Amino acid sequence: MTPKGNGSSVFIGEMVHYVSQVQATSVCRAAIVTDRAQLGGQTEALGIVSLAVLHPRGMEFVRQVPYAEGRSAPGTWHFLCKV
Repeated sequence: MTPKGNGSSVFIGEMVHYVSQVQATSVCRAAIVTDRAQLGGQTEALGIVSLAVLHPRGMEFVRQVPYAEGRSAPGTWHFLCKV
């Protein structure tokens, strides 16, 4: 899948990857965008979102997750990539 830019083009309901920390390694998890950050009543252009993250044993909700291009630091999200 081709990258879509800086994260500002993401929409609610879109599938993305969330980078979570599993033991000492970073792991990409499937996630669904549930909200986009708001600043002064307007949608933020920095790609900060809330996610419903799918894990093998359940699901978690995380808020204020920043966008980071490619596979990055834990606690960030990026558009789907080929694994």
